[in-house]
Amino acid sequence: RNSAMEIAQDLAGAMPQIRREELELLRKKRLKGAGDSYANVAAAIAKQEPRRTTDLDRVLMRNAVFYQADCAFELGDDAAALRLYEQATQQYAGEPSALVARTQAVAIFMRQGRTAEAATENDRAKRHLASLPKSAFDDPNVPMSRAHWERWLEADSKLKQLAKGDGQEPPAKPGNPPGQASVPGNR
Repeated sequence: RNSAMEIAQDLAGAMPQIRREELELLRKKRLKGAGDSYANVAAAIAKQEPRRTTDLDRVLMRNAVFYQADCAFELGDDAAALRLYEQATQQYAGEPSALVARTQAVAIFMRQGRTAEAATENDRAKRHLASLPKSAFDDPNVPMSRAHWERWLEADSKLKQLAKGDGQEPPAKPGNPPGQASVPGNR
């Protein structure tokens, strides 16, 4: 997954079209492979006897669930990403990590131009955030990166601007690499 992010950074530069196509295929292949690996990790941990599951196993499983969704997001597979983020929200509803899934869903709806759904999910995310103690994000194991927060804050700002206007935003412009529209260097 990290190598796919490095490739995405390389794709931002100038290069011959054939090289760009090769790198894009390689990026997608690596993201797909990473997503499959994360799914395998989560499934393997889920099969363990609950009494043998350690705190580290639980952190690894939670991260694998979120990272699998992030791979779908970065591939531009919005339907899969939304499904996986919704599963994560349900699976970790009582934890701060569920906020990650909500904010990512907001970003997906925004890049699709689905402003009403983005606003609804954004309100859910804000309610979830308000329900968390201030110390909730002191835990270094919470899978919330700066990029997630920036995407959410960007979406929140756009939603407020759209609320002042006609409430409609055109869909993302074709040609933007999937997953790169909001924050360069996202996780």
